[in-house]
Amino acid sequence: NSQVYLNLTGLKLAGIVMIPFVIKEIKELSHSKFIKFLFIFFGIMVVLGIVYGFIFPWPDSTGERSIRDLPAGRSVLHLGSVFLEFAVAIWLGLKFKIKKNQEVALKALFYSTVLAAGSMYVEFILSRTNMHFDFYHFFTGGRAYHVWKRMRGFMYEPRGASQICAYGFLLLLIYFKGPIFKKIAYGAFFLIAGFALTFSMTGLITLVAATGILVTLKLFLHLKKIESLNIKALKIYALAGFIGLVSLIAIINISPKSVKWEAWKNNFRKRSFLFNAQSIAGRLEVFDAAAVNFFTHNPKHLIIGTGPGLVGLPASPYILDKDRKDFPTHISALPHMGGVIMLSNVGLLGLLIWFLMFWKGAKTNFSLIKLDPKHTAIFLTYILFMLLYLLQIRYFYLFGLGLGIGASLYSRSIKK
Repeated sequence: NSQVYLNLTGLKLAGIVMIPFVIKEIKELSHSKFIKFLFIFFGIMVVLGIVYGFIFPWPDSTGERSIRDLPAGRSVLHLGSVFLEFAVAIWLGLKFKIKKNQEVALKALFYSTVLAAGSMYVEFILSRTNMHFDFYHFFTGGRAYHVWKRMRGFMYEPRGASQICAYGFLLLLIYFKGPIFKKIAYGAFFLIAGFALTFSMTGLITLVAATGILVTLKLFLHLKKIESLNIKALKIYALAGFIGLVSLIAIINISPKSVKWEAWKNNFRKRSFLFNAQSIAGRLEVFDAAAVNFFTHNPKHLIIGTGPGLVGLPASPYILDKDRKDFPTHISALPHMGGVIMLSNVGLLGLLIWFLMFWKGAKTNFSLIKLDPKHTAIFLTYILFMLLYLLQIRYFYLFGLGLGIGASLYSRSIKK
């Protein structure tokens, strides 16, 4: 992810490469109902980008924004970014027609999270010897980050690092059926790396929410008599969690005078607004809070949103008082929650299209379980990746889209 002149990610470069492959299969893709919903969703974004970016652009009351942060530039860049991300998702969907490709991709994803967590371990060890090395800054040229109490490894920030470890832990629970001690070792590894070395409330919320979704889905499959509840597996997960918790306490106490424990408590105290705020906006972080506060005072914009990537312009006057110290005049960054960014980009109309697409993908993946009981793991992964995106934007979501597209294409090929 190059941060030098433009936020040009490897993912977007991959999207450029994959465009010809997607165009080549456009005829087959056009028959997929899941893809049709995705095209409609993106089409709405394009229309709103033209309306709010060029015809009736949002005003910049501060005069401090660069050209790329003004309505025209912002809408074009955001539409281009989403288009390239969707190109990757569609390419994945084309590959995911073959079940083996799904398994290979998700295993690669899991081991990538292990590698990411390992980078935090290296940073932690180096920081203990006063030899701090900033992986992200070294590889991308992005801003340096030297807070020895919170590691980020290859990731942009500790919050993202924590969430990546949470996703890895979830993939471990769903897919890996190896020896008990291997599971426990991996589980402890993720708990340590994700929550001892990053101290992220967002990562903790992600893991708790995901666990709730996973348990609910397991109960649903049990009631449908598709999968029986595995008490032995639950005991293993509980034991892994216990060992991880003990390891967590141990690594915290490595530091003299429990410095890490104090850092963890301080980080959670800073997030006390999540519980003490009187409004929904007050419980969110700055960019999401400003967007929600704008919609609260301007409910008419809830229907179609504010246009692709443009919410920062109308939402700047609605920055909450608690955030004014850091952002006194305006915000340029987008909300971090997928649900809020989609509401901002395309409003309730777009969200309705997205949920119809999500439901179609869930229904298709569920129907494939009857053909192959092992498809249960793919069904669980699809639901988790799609729903967790609403909590916080992570690129795992594109694998969710890919699994939805792949199921749609595979289901159609069976019917043919």
